[in-house]
Amino acid sequence: MSFGVLFSGMGVYAATQLGVLRALEESGLAPGALAGVGAGAWIAGLYACMPGSREVYAAMREACGYGRRLLDPDRRAALGALCAGGGFQGLIRGGRLAALLEKQTGNRPLSELELPLAIPTLALPTRKTLVFASRCPPEDGEAVWTQQATVSLAIRAAMSVPALVRPALWMGVPLIGAAGIGEGMKALRQLRVKHALCVDACAQRPKGRLNVWDIAALSGRVERPDCPSGWHMLAPRVPETVHASALEALDICVEAGYSAALEAIPRIKAQLGRSGKVLSFPVKND
Repeated sequence: MSFGVLFSGMGVYAATQLGVLRALEESGLAPGALAGVGAGAWIAGLYACMPGSREVYAAMREACGYGRRLLDPDRRAALGALCAGGGFQGLIRGGRLAALLEKQTGNRPLSELELPLAIPTLALPTRKTLVFASRCPPEDGEAVWTQQATVSLAIRAAMSVPALVRPALWMGVPLIGAAGIGEGMKALRQLRVKHALCVDACAQRPKGRLNVWDIAALSGRVERPDCPSGWHMLAPRVPETVHASALEALDICVEAGYSAALEAIPRIKAQLGRSGKVLSFPVKND
């Protein structure tokens, strides 16, 4: 039996999932498959490339250290030219983010990953779902699956927030992040995951004046879908004083996720039906 983990989130809220990973490891639980949407795709993609949660935490700490230097604003878009040549642009070009992701993942192709990974995105302008994955199930008619990309490109596409971060390009097709955790849940089901932990890094309304990242996080909040039987939903909460762009609150968010996961571990183990480490994952034969 295997279990999957789905990560989601926006901005620094996604760091709660670093704490969840640490709690899982300490409890002897290792995911057999991963999926990620939004900033959660960054956590999932790094974990698929790295040996453990400590390494993923170090990578995210490195990213936070760049701060605003990681952003490369498009001044034309800032002046209102969000649409140019028929393509939706966004305020942030994303080139610096892409370079960091390539460095952190070693620019590894999805096909080289041992751990099953699925990162759903949306193709513009059709809004067709494109799932980047390390292995692909038979075509289901609802989404296109591909291994023909790097892990860094898949993460970059998932983090393309409409109006904020310029869409990523895959074979000339502009891509933005999936709307919510529902697409991630569909991807895990397609990988034949029977048990899963869905971590919803809630886009909560922080106290004080909202900035553009807060607004994007709140606007992207969709109704949480019901979990299938045998799945567990975990929704860590961070202090209301923490805004989505508060990179200095990384450790606060990590501890919030760690505490929430520790409290839920007994229920998670009960749903999994075992407490040991999960090492195998069933390969779906064509």
